[in-house]
Amino acid sequence: MNCPNPQPISGVNIQMSHHMKVALATDSNYVQHACVAIASLILNLDSDASVHLYVLHGELSERAKSQIKSCERLGALTVEFIQVDDSEFSDWPLAVHLTTAAYYRLALADLLPQLERILYVDCDLIFRASISELWHLPIDDYYAAAAELSCALATEYDNMNMPEGIRFNSGVMLMNLKRIREHELLPKYKQALLAIGENIQACDQDILNYVMAGKIYFLDQTWNLTTIPYREDVQYKTETDEQLKLAMKDPCCVHYTGRRKPWNFERKRHAFWFDYWRYLKYTPFYWKYPVGLLQKVLTGRKYERNSTECRLFPR
Repeated sequence: MNCPNPQPISGVNIQMSHHMKVALATDSNYVQHACVAIASLILNLDSDASVHLYVLHGELSERAKSQIKSCERLGALTVEFIQVDDSEFSDWPLAVHLTTAAYYRLALADLLPQLERILYVDCDLIFRASISELWHLPIDDYYAAAAELSCALATEYDNMNMPEGIRFNSGVMLMNLKRIREHELLPKYKQALLAIGENIQACDQDILNYVMAGKIYFLDQTWNLTTIPYREDVQYKTETDEQLKLAMKDPCCVHYTGRRKPWNFERKRHAFWFDYWRYLKYTPFYWKYPVGLLQKVLTGRKYERNSTECRLFPR
């Protein structure tokens, strides 16, 4: 389940002992999925690595916190909860599938003044490889590292008066908190919200693309492989078709974008949808694993003929 032989970064020894800082945001509805994401991250860590995880939340119950905290038993993980004041974003617009928690990542530089960088990840994803290579990327001259949006999706930003730049997905971001603080981006987020106005669609992602345009280090798609490349032909400015094809065969990070999530019983999901259920076995929600098996059995070959897997693995 690991990516094949990732290339070492020049000047960086990714075998060195390291303590990485990661953040995610969740509410009570996504605790199970957050636990799955955490389990996948920890179970793929290098033997000499450890993670301090900051869980941003509005008001999680003690039970939900306990469920997330239990993931510490899986490996070198320390969980810390940070409650965010929702009133800061109470009047910010929301897409149908998003909650206020989507905006929490915008406040990370202020919430964690002691940190210079942090890896922010969405909850609807799983890792299939160690994040060590990702953590050590040279982003001193950038606001963040992130994966490019497909050219087709990027056109949705044409009517938002965006500054010049290649558009990116905000679901996996190695954020340069030091530079964000130095350039005082927090008030610029609010200015961007006003500039985009009623054209806003992807909430935090739109705002980040507006403010960080031209200051992004672009990740290979393998670090944020969404559902779209499996469903339709896509093009990227920062990645060749051959690179994308390799990423699709063995992604380091699988991002279940769109409404067809692996925990829902429906067709045309991500080709690696069942990996979600494999990692769920290591969480407090392990007792739901038979549901995933049932989906796999009932859909069977009939499912496969209608699956996103057909583009990658035609019969």
